[in-house]
Amino acid sequence: MDRQEIEENPQTELEYFVVGKFVAQKDAEMAAKFLEEVGFPIEQIRIETLSLKHSLPLSESEVIEGGKGGAIVGAALGITIGLSISLIVESLPDANLSINIPPLLIVFIGGVVGAVALGLIGAISSGQVPQTNTGIDEDSTPLDYGLMITGKEEDLDRAKQILRQQGIQF
Repeated sequence: MDRQEIEENPQTELEYFVVGKFVAQKDAEMAAKFLEEVGFPIEQIRIETLSLKHSLPLSESEVIEGGKGGAIVGAALGITIGLSISLIVESLPDANLSINIPPLLIVFIGGVVGAVALGLIGAISSGQVPQTNTGIDEDSTPLDYGLMITGKEEDLDRAKQILRQQGIQF
């Protein structure tokens, strides 16, 4: 995310740009102060927290529990549907339905298909749910801080060049 247009001001054709992304707020504040010292108006500079959703490793998520729950519900649903289909087929001998599959096999196939399908859905949908015992808290998620300027693209290039010359890593 080298340059990100956030908002346009149609009256003056100025845009908001992300100059740099910092892990520590004090680093972003130091870079903002330096830009102010070299002549950028304070009104053009701001710091915002960047909304970043960090992906959880699978070992810290509820993916296994979600998959298990989905498989159990899917198997029960599949068995119920398979049993219903086999009972309907067996009870209508005059309907000319020539299915040469044993009823128990229909029930078994329904259970397997249901378990696999809902197990996958359960696992995928719980992949970003943190385990309850890991101590992960939404409030403790590390934030990144974006140093923003209002201006034109030339201002963005100038600000980046000034910060690089000072050895500020962003």
